[in-house]
Amino acid sequence: MHRQPAQPQNCKDVEPGQEIGDPALVLDFHEGDVLMPDAADPAAMGAVPPWARPIVEAALKLAHG
Repeated sequence: MHRQPAQPQNCKDVEPGQEIGDPALVLDFHEGDVLMPDAADPAAMGAVPPWARPIVEAALKLAHG
């Protein structure tokens, strides 16, 4: 049986009134440096949700000039 990877909480749809879980951190950017995800780690970059990839890519460009 093929299982889909679990989605971070900030990618889940919920019904009105349903509890919303804590969001998953997808980017940690501090003083011009990307602390997370590690751009050299394919697994970390692959774990970035599709909606967040343009944001992470822009942060990496800013960090690496």
